[in-house]
Amino acid sequence: MYFGQGTATNSGIVGEDNKGWVENYPFFHDYPGSDIMLNGYDFKADNFLTEAPNDKTYTGAYSPFGIQSKTWEVVKGATKASGSILRANTDGSNLELIAWELRNPFRLKFNYDGIWL
Repeated sequence: MYFGQGTATNSGIVGEDNKGWVENYPFFHDYPGSDIMLNGYDFKADNFLTEAPNDKTYTGAYSPFGIQSKTWEVVKGATKASGSILRANTDGSNLELIAWELRNPFRLKFNYDGIWL
């Protein structure tokens, strides 16, 4: 069977637009489908997890809110990657990553030659 796996964010960065769930799931974030090397660029945001009105935080790609990345940091890929198409046997065995980096993987269409996205 083939199925789509959604994303935690719309960009791979947990930011202020994710405030609704970050307070309940502070370590939740997206995962890449293969190992990627980061350039160390982080995104600045208001830190809504503290009481301080002017508190800022920085968040790196594929990290929980407020966790900075490092230059040349390698983020390990995961089979159950965010924004992916997966394939498995009907009992869930032999899980395989088919595609990733998709914003909204849904409406899979098949033909006799394979899969169309």
